[in-house]
Amino acid sequence: RYLKYLGPLIRYLGRNRVRLFLAILFSMLGTVLTIIGPKYVSKIADLITAGFTGDIDLHAVARIGLMLAGFYVLAWIFSFLQMRLMNVVTQSTSYGLRKDISIFSRISFFSVRL
Repeated sequence: RYLKYLGPLIRYLGRNRVRLFLAILFSMLGTVLTIIGPKYVSKIADLITAGFTGDIDLHAVARIGLMLAGFYVLAWIFSFLQMRLMNVVTQSTSYGLRKDISIFSRISFFSVRL
């Protein structure tokens, strides 16, 4: 029943295909970096646990901790860029829908920032 609306919607999204592709790419990169993080947390825990019987290798803990912080900062940046791009795609698509489809002409007085 709703499949007849899918074609025009994909056409509207096609206008933003580069932004949509970048948003998906940034989402995947952010997710991968977030998934990798706990592996490095366990390495830090292993180094600290091994230090209970001897000396703690603080240089290795700091190096891994800085790498981990870098991973999470990059994941945050990728997530932010993905969110921003999807906002632009959503606003652009809704603007196009309101402009082209007569049903939405009654609400066209709402402002949309691009």
